[in-house]
Amino acid sequence: MAKNDGNKVLLTTHSPYILGTINNLLYANKISKCVNKNSLGQIIHPYKWLDFTRISAYHIENGVQKTCLDVDFEAIDNEVIDGASEEINTDFERMVELKSLAKIGDE
Repeated sequence: MAKNDGNKVLLTTHSPYILGTINNLLYANKISKCVNKNSLGQIIHPYKWLDFTRISAYHIENGVQKTCLDVDFEAIDNEVIDGASEEINTDFERMVELKSLAKIGDE
């Protein structure tokens, strides 16, 4: 759908899996110029390949929108992907700690 003229897709996520998958689709498009396209198509269907020049990616840091594209590698910056995982894990750990403090208070 996104490859049709005039269509745009807006995706918001903290999921490192989705961000990593987008990077795979970008990489497939990038290497399609120098590898066997049929073999690559067996791994990721050509309809899914994403053109780096047609995407934007941003993250919010301290209330400020910042790009998170790695122009040299033509991908979403892995530090941002890792940061999403870290944020998710930190939130979970904080909730576990909160629940354990609630149990102590109940005793």
